[in-house]
Amino acid sequence: MSMNPSSNSLELFEILFRQYYSKLYQIAYSITRDKELSKDAVQQAFLQAYRKRDQLKDKGKFSAWVTTITVNEAKNLVKSSIRLKVVPITDITDDIKTIPVADSFEHAYLIKDQIERVLNVLSVDDSEILVLRYYSDLTLEEIASILKITVPNVKIRLYRARANFKEVMSIQDASDNVQLRGKSH
Repeated sequence: MSMNPSSNSLELFEILFRQYYSKLYQIAYSITRDKELSKDAVQQAFLQAYRKRDQLKDKGKFSAWVTTITVNEAKNLVKSSIRLKVVPITDITDDIKTIPVADSFEHAYLIKDQIERVLNVLSVDDSEILVLRYYSDLTLEEIASILKITVPNVKIRLYRARANFKEVMSIQDASDNVQLRGKSH
């Protein structure tokens, strides 16, 4: 979609806002873990993108550009916020693409619930990079650009985040098994 500064640019930005809102909200939420801060981050990012639309030279990179702005806005809001509230992240996993096809609805719900719990326990950095890679399906290069780090650093952070995810998952599995055994006696 072309974005030239004209009378149509506001209408085009409204279309782009609707198109990207959900994806950007999920990314912001992975950073803020707060619904209202996430909404604010996306709105501020689009406002900033609209004001600086002339600075985007390669219009094909709009998605990466507005994602970078959103990540920065979310981080700024967290820094300026007095509280960082940890809430269930149902919103972030409603459309998560990595959930395997389940034999039953109950099994799928349990998997989704387990992913939510693990992402809530992980650090903001770990959940952020996992969401960027696996929810937003961004390339390593796009993630590097958004986070302002090198591709090798993205690989390292992804490796560590996956390892932390697996560790928390196994701890939660062990805890769930102990609770189940305790209830059955």
